[in-house]
Amino acid sequence: METTSISLLRRLRSPIDQQAWERFVTLYTPLMNHWARRLGLAGQDTDDLVQDVFTLLVRKMPEFRYDRRQSFRGWLWTVTLNKWRERRRPRDPGATANGADALAEVPAPTIRPRWSK
Repeated sequence: METTSISLLRRLRSPIDQQAWERFVTLYTPLMNHWARRLGLAGQDTDDLVQDVFTLLVRKMPEFRYDRRQSFRGWLWTVTLNKWRERRRPRDPGATANGADALAEVPAPTIRPRWSK
C-alpha cells in the first residue's frame, strides 16, 4: 500500500458506508498491528489498541478533510501513537505505582493569616 485512496477517505465520512469501512479495516489493520508491535505491544494489547484507533476514527472521519500536502498515514500514525500514550497513562493520576493515593502522603500546609503573629 503506497498511498491512501482519496475516494476511500471521502467514503469514510459516512459511518454507515459498510463497504468503505470494511475495505479500510482490511487495508490498515496490518499496518496498525505492525505499529503496535513496534511500540512494544503483543497479542490482545495490539488488538485492543487497533480497536481503540478504529473506534476513534469512526467518530473523527466525518469531519476529516484530506490535505494532499500531508500524509494520511502520518496522521494515522499520530492518532495511533496518541492512543497508545493514552492507554499507558495511569487511570488515577493521583495514584502511585503501589496504588496508594499520592496526595494522602503529602502533609497539609499550615496556613496562618498574614495579620497573625
